[in-house]
Amino acid sequence: MIGNLIIKRKTLISMIFIASTMLGIVSYRLLPVELFPNAELPFLIAQVFSYQETDPGDMERDAIIPIEGAIGTLENIDRIESTIYPRSGMITVFYNKGTSIKYAYLKLQEKISTAKSSLPDNYVVQVFKIDTEQISNQFMNLQVRGGGGLDRVRKIVDTEIKKELENIDGISNADVSGGREKSVEIIIDDDISEAYGITPSRISSLIRQNSASSTFVGQVRESGSKYFVNVIAEYNDISDIENITVIRDGPVLLKDIAEVYFGVKEQESISRVNGKDAVTINLVRDAQVNLIDLSHKTREVISRLNEKFASRDIEIIIQNDTAEVMEKNIDLIIRLALIGGLIAVVILWIFLRNLRLVLIITLAIPISVFTAFNFFYTAGISINSLTLIGMALAVGMLLDNSIVVLENIYRLKAAGKDTDTAVIQGVKEVWRSIFAATLTTVTVFIPFIFSSNFLIQLIGKHIGVSIISTLLISLVLALLLVPMVTHFFLTRRKAADSADFRSESGDSRLLEIYNVLLKSCLRFPLRTIIGTIVIFFASIIICFGMSLNITEEAESNSFNIYITMPEGATLETTDLTVADLEQRFESLAEKEDMISDIREEEAVITLRLKDDYQKIDNRDMQEIKEDIRDRFSSVRSASIGFDAPQSSRRFRSGGGGMGRTMERMFGIGSQQEKIEIKGNDIEVMQNFAENIEYYLDNLGSISSTSMNISENRPEIHLLFDTKVMSYYGITLASVAYELNSFQNEYSSRMQFKQGSDTYDILISKKNP
Repeated sequence: MIGNLIIKRKTLISMIFIASTMLGIVSYRLLPVELFPNAELPFLIAQVFSYQETDPGDMERDAIIPIEGAIGTLENIDRIESTIYPRSGMITVFYNKGTSIKYAYLKLQEKISTAKSSLPDNYVVQVFKIDTEQISNQFMNLQVRGGGGLDRVRKIVDTEIKKELENIDGISNADVSGGREKSVEIIIDDDISEAYGITPSRISSLIRQNSASSTFVGQVRESGSKYFVNVIAEYNDISDIENITVIRDGPVLLKDIAEVYFGVKEQESISRVNGKDAVTINLVRDAQVNLIDLSHKTREVISRLNEKFASRDIEIIIQNDTAEVMEKNIDLIIRLALIGGLIAVVILWIFLRNLRLVLIITLAIPISVFTAFNFFYTAGISINSLTLIGMALAVGMLLDNSIVVLENIYRLKAAGKDTDTAVIQGVKEVWRSIFAATLTTVTVFIPFIFSSNFLIQLIGKHIGVSIISTLLISLVLALLLVPMVTHFFLTRRKAADSADFRSESGDSRLLEIYNVLLKSCLRFPLRTIIGTIVIFFASIIICFGMSLNITEEAESNSFNIYITMPEGATLETTDLTVADLEQRFESLAEKEDMISDIREEEAVITLRLKDDYQKIDNRDMQEIKEDIRDRFSSVRSASIGFDAPQSSRRFRSGGGGMGRTMERMFGIGSQQEKIEIKGNDIEVMQNFAENIEYYLDNLGSISSTSMNISENRPEIHLLFDTKVMSYYGITLASVAYELNSFQNEYSSRMQFKQGSDTYDILISKKNP
C-alpha cells in the first residue's frame, strides 16, 4: 500500500509536505521568542507590608504566624518558608508535584482574605504568583543625561519621556530613579499649628477622611434595573486640599495654617554614569509579548526621542537590553545549527559523491524543522534556548533515516532491479530498522515526564518536544517523500545510467581504511576490547576534569558589583562609599561605562567593558574581576561582592536573584551552593552560621560567601508608663502614629491627580 502511494500519489505526498511546511512557517511567526521557557514555578508568595517600621519579632507574632496558620490548612503543600524584614515579610508556599498552581493561587487568595481581618490595621497582605516570564520582565535599562541640572532632567523625564515610553504597545511600566520626584507639599507653620493644637498626623487624618477611591456603599433599584453605588472622592485641584476644614469654629482652613503647592520629594536614590548625575529608567514589559519585537520598537522610539530632545541637550542611552542578549544567543544557536547541517551535507557529499542524492537528503532539514514548529504551537512551548538546542541536536540525527532509505534504494537499483521494485523493496527492507532506531531515541525522553524535579520536567518537555517532533517528521519524510523524489529522479534517467551509483567501490580510500581497521579488530579481539575500555575510562576522567572547572562564568562585557551598608545607613553615607569605589575603579583600563544606582543601605555599580577588552591588557573576565576584588577588598564600611546579597529586600524582590537562579539551572553563570540552618533560637543559629562562614571563607575553592540574615539595626527604645497612659486614655498606637509624623517629610499616603499624572501628598514643617 505504501509502495503504491509512493509511486502513484506523488502530487498528494508533495502537497502534504508543502502544506505542513507552509503551516510551520506560519506557526514559527506566531510563536513567542524568549531566552528562558515560560513556566509557572511550583510555589506562591504571600507578601506582608507594614505602613511603618516594625520590629521583626512583632511582625512575626502579629502577622506572619497567623497567616502561616491559615495557609497550613490548605492541601498539597510541601513546605512553608518565611523571611521577615523591618517593614515587610515574605511567606513562600511550596506545593507538591502535580498541583495546579492556578487553582492553588485562588485558594491561597481566599485564605489570605479571611486571615487579613484578624491582623492589625497597619499590615497589608498580597499574594503573588511567579513564573519565568516575570523573572526577566525588566528588559531594558536606560540612562537619561543632559544639562541644566539633575532636577531639570528628572522633570523632562517625568513629564515627557516617561509617557512616550509607556505608550509603546508591550511596555507596562517605566520605573524612574535618580533626581527628586515631583509631589504636592503641605508645609505647616509651626507657630500657627501649635496655637491651634494641630499636629501633622491630624492633618494627614483629615486628608484621608476627605478622599475615597471607588468605595462600594450599596445598591439602588430603579425601573427594574439594579445599580451599584460607589463613592469616589479624589483631589484634582490644589484648592481642594487648601480648603479642607481643620477646625470647624471659625472655620480654620488648611491654607490658613499651611502653604500648599507643587514641590519635590526628599531624594531617595542617586543615579550616576561615569561619575556624572543621571536619571535611570527601567522598562518593564507585559507578559506574552515578543521581547525581540518590543526591543526593536522601543529602540525606534528612543531614536525619535533623541532627535526631538537633541536641541534641549537631552540624550537617552541604552545601557542594558535583555532582548539584545537573547537575540544574540538565539542567532548563535541558529547559526550553529545551520553550520552543523552544512557539515552534515558536506560529509554526505564525501561519502556519496552524487549531487542529486545530497540534494534529496538535504530536503529533510528545512521540511522537518519548519513542520516541527506546528508541534511547538500545539504543545504551547516557545522558541527558546532549550527548544533551539533540541532542534540543533536533531539536525544531525534526522538525516540518518533518509540516508538509510536512499542508500538501500540505489543499492537495489545498482543490482539490476527496475525502478518501481527498487523503490518499493528498498523501503520495505529498512522501514522496521529506522522505525526502531527512531523509537529508541524518542523513548529516552519518556522518563523526564515522570521526574519529580520541576527543572528536569521543564528541560525534558522543551528539549523532548523539539527533538521528538523533528525526528518523527524525519521518519515520515524518509518513508514517503525521499522514496517519492528518488523514484521521480530515477524514472527520468537513461537506462544506461540506471546503475550509476557510487556506493564506494573497492578502490575507495575511505573504504580501504575501514577494511584495515575492521580486520585488525577481528584479528585481535582482546586488544580491541582493552583499547575500548581504556578509551571509555579516559573519557570519563576528562569529563570529570572538565566538570571540576565550572566556576568560570559565561563571557559578557558587563557585570554588577553589589554594595550592602550596615543597617541604618543613610543615603548620604551610602553615596560616600560608592563615590570611594568609583574612584578606585576609574583607572580600570577595560572600563567603558560605570553606572551607579544608590539607595539607602544598598547600591549597585554596573561596569560595562569595552568590546575588545580582552586585547587591552590580555586579561579575561575572571582576571578583571580579581583585579576589581583587590581594589575593594580594603573597604570596611560595607559588604561588597559580585553576587546579590540574599538578605537584600531590593535585589531579592526585583527578580534579579531569581533570574540568576534560573541562569544557573540552565548552566549559565557561576556555581553556587546553599546551606540551610534550622532551629528555634535565632541568636544561636546566627553564631553558628558566622562560624561556618568563617571556615568557608578560608577554603581556596570558594571565592565568596554570604549569609541570609540582616545585621542588628540601631534603635531607640521608648518605655512608657502603662498606668499613666491608661489614666489619660492614650494608646500605644496613637503615640506611634504621632511620632511617625515628626519626620522631615511625612507622607499622608494619599495622592493628588492632575490629568494622567499622580503625585504623592507630603506634609512637612516650615524651616525656622
